[in-house]
Amino acid sequence: MFTQIFSSEGPNEETHSRFQSISASKISKADKVKEAFDEWHGCMVAKFETERKDLKKLWISFENITRDCTAASEVSKIVLSPFENKDETKYYVFGENASDPSVVVSLGIGADVTAELQLKDKLAKGSEFFGADPVISPNDELFAKVGTFFPVAVSKKTGLVQSAIRESDGWFFFIENQG
Repeated sequence: MFTQIFSSEGPNEETHSRFQSISASKISKADKVKEAFDEWHGCMVAKFETERKDLKKLWISFENITRDCTAASEVSKIVLSPFENKDETKYYVFGENASDPSVVVSLGIGADVTAELQLKDKLAKGSEFFGADPVISPNDELFAKVGTFFPVAVSKKTGLVQSAIRESDGWFFFIENQG
């Protein structure tokens, strides 16, 4: 999924920083999104608690539970813009001002930057893209068309972890990553 971390509004000559401080309205919007997801999460946890004793019933009810919690929370007001890759859809939440450059982080390139290229065409000039994937080839060359590539895996915790990497033929191989 694409994540807008903050907006780049050009260099600040006083601080020599590439990024100016984030305006109160942008923080407010980010807080509203977080509050919406917290509300949705609370609803999901509560509904799961009532169904967790019967896992078959939970599985059958999952779609309706998700739909109900989305409708009952502010999550339903968040506009997700889809961008298609060859085998998946990535989503992006556009900021309020389309002329502000964005910073986009893609976790897991999967040898396909179709969605990122489409998004790059829609965003303001000066937007930056950063991509991370533990598989270097062909991701490093592909992502260079969009932005800066980092040959790393992203995990829940720092340390030496084993990653499952899906190859183009559908098989998985495992690698050790130092985090």
